Amino acid sequence: MKIPCSKLQGIFPVRNFNRSIIRSLTPQQAAGNALAIAGQQMDAVKHAQKKYTSLTLTLSIAGGLLFMVMGYKPVGKGLILGAIFSVINFILMSKTIRLKFGKSKRKTFSISMGSIILRYLILAIPLIAALKFEQFNLVSVILGIFMIQFVILSEHLLTLIPSLRKKQI
Repeated sequence: MKIPCSKLQGIFPVRNFNRSIIRSLTPQQAAGNALAIAGQQMDAVKHAQKKYTSLTLTLSIAGGLLFMVMGYKPVGKGLILGAIFSVINFILMSKTIRLKFGKSKRKTFSISMGSIILRYLILAIPLIAALKFEQFNLVSVILGIFMIQFVILSEHLLTLIPSLRKKQI
């Protein structure tokens, strides 16, 4: 069994009981354990966020440049514009999720509604730009806005398919 943090090793007495591990913790030890686990989870979230945002921006810029070279400048510009706002939306979502922990229900609701409204307003900017200006293609802006979701889903599918094939063999 892994201990969440190397600094915490040896602090908790471990007792085996019916194949399960029971820990007798003081409130201070439980709080330290929870903080260590939360710290590791936040590191994992930051790592995943960085991976998906950088991959999304890389793919959208490469795709946008490819469309521009092929002569479809509005499509390329729209894809890049939508992806940039998609990444901003994703980052804001992760930042506001952290704000909700440890708050009352009323405060959590207010933060959630404010976050949703702010993110919708931000996502409206590239859509309005695509509607007003001919230099952005509306369909490619919409695809760019969903780019981060496409990247996350495709990454999961690419890891799922090989694992399913291994099970079949």
